[in-house]
Amino acid sequence: MNKKICLGIFVSCLLFLSACSAQKNSFSWLNGAWHSNDNKTTVTIKNQGQALHISGWNKTKIVAKFKRKEKDKSLFQTDQGVNYYITKIDKTHITFYQEAPAGSLGLTATIDLHKN
Repeated sequence: MNKKICLGIFVSCLLFLSACSAQKNSFSWLNGAWHSNDNKTTVTIKNQGQALHISGWNKTKIVAKFKRKEKDKSLFQTDQGVNYYITKIDKTHITFYQEAPAGSLGLTATIDLHKN
């Protein structure tokens, strides 16, 4: 009986930790259209698991996988090595920065994106 109780508590703790971990890196709040007032651009972001599907710049579609998170700043990376840094200001405001590998074209400045 004592072993069953311990096992039940252990399994409950594992499920709780698993749920917390999945919630910690949930980016579903990023889903939708994001607008830049500076350069009149609209970017669409779709969260699929631990990857973002980004479209809108020059009709380009980008798939970037989650790498790490520090406070409100998240790093996503493509298979080609392009890094995307997204900093959450609030649920309707982010900053977006692209860091391309040497020899590649990419954004050189951080842009503000807002959700309607």
